[in-house]
Amino acid sequence: MKLISIDKDVNQYRQYLLVYERKSGEQTFVHFTTPLDIPDPIDNDFAFIYGAIAAFILGEDYEQTIPASKEIQENFDAVKKIWLGWHSYRKNISINVPTLIRKSQQDSRQDLLRGSFFSGGIDSLFTTATLKEDVTALISIAHTPNDIGIIASEFDRLREMSGYANATDRKHLFVASDFMTAFPEVNDFWAYLAHGAALSAIAHRLNAVLNSAVISSTFTYDQLIPWGSHPETDELLSSKSIHISHFGANSNRVQKTFAICEDETALGVVSVCGAGRLDGEHVNCSKCQKCLRTMVTIDLAGVDKSRASTFDWTIYNPANLKDILLRSESEFIFMQEIQDIANDRGREDISKPIDQMIAKSRKFLILTKIEMYLRQRVKFITRFKRPLLKFRAAIYRLLGLKRKLDA
Repeated sequence: MKLISIDKDVNQYRQYLLVYERKSGEQTFVHFTTPLDIPDPIDNDFAFIYGAIAAFILGEDYEQTIPASKEIQENFDAVKKIWLGWHSYRKNISINVPTLIRKSQQDSRQDLLRGSFFSGGIDSLFTTATLKEDVTALISIAHTPNDIGIIASEFDRLREMSGYANATDRKHLFVASDFMTAFPEVNDFWAYLAHGAALSAIAHRLNAVLNSAVISSTFTYDQLIPWGSHPETDELLSSKSIHISHFGANSNRVQKTFAICEDETALGVVSVCGAGRLDGEHVNCSKCQKCLRTMVTIDLAGVDKSRASTFDWTIYNPANLKDILLRSESEFIFMQEIQDIANDRGREDISKPIDQMIAKSRKFLILTKIEMYLRQRVKFITRFKRPLLKFRAAIYRLLGLKRKLDA
């Protein structure tokens, strides 16, 4: 696979269109779009990082004629070795890219913004609430196709979260991209391998205004599994122009939520819904797995629920937990954390339905493991993704599984 071109367009927005060509000759277009007030990057490392991620997942050697910095190439090679340790069946691809050598620029960049990726979710809110003045900018991403109308609409949605940035005296930076879905194979590996490195590509795109960027942890150090964002890999995608860090692995999801409950401003903007940010009074559907587990944790914190105004508490019922089907080990981890606290606090109304949920879900976790095995190891499986999803849904119906509350 190779990078064919980087095309820049400055019109309604500032857009970079990356064109990659697979070994088969098929071309894939990936856009990185920002408002006009975000300047051009100081290098093209973001294009190298994204292309190398996609090439590794595709199992194709990678090349480009546009130079990438010496440090980012060396660091990606280190990340690649870690990925190969996690996924030994993958190919150790070669990288053929000209080297850009430059002097350290950190001294001249100290006054730039210190960013943190921000979705309004528990992890990112915990990071910003904890790091305080060490974060001076929030980075929010709109996952959109390259359609100006859709991009404009999604930027409007992101501006709805700017109230938190303003209230905490931070700048809010927007980036729109289809980097998660442009390559179906990258989308399939998004959670388990790609997303941390892909976020670093976004940070490098913003390196004219940022000197650092924080990626919020998903798991604690004792829970670590092969995952796209990981303390071993995130920081390796740094360079002389920008430092990437991983934060929050000392605290689990329940502890993070409890900490947010002590911050009036953060609690009032929580956005976790599996369906994405919704229109209307409540931006969370308050029914899906992500919403319900967050609401249960807020309930366990013992705070005034009305302070968490992004949820519809009129439909809250912990008993609905029993109807949720957990689909991955990570989801089991989060629910077990909640159950442990519920047991400690004598909340059987929460711990009992979690018991029912876990008992039911364990029986069918093997289906998810088989699906993930096939998706990760059988290259052509993505061509049949839609019929496979229908087949999976049919199996769940046959087994009598309720999925209406499952995100």
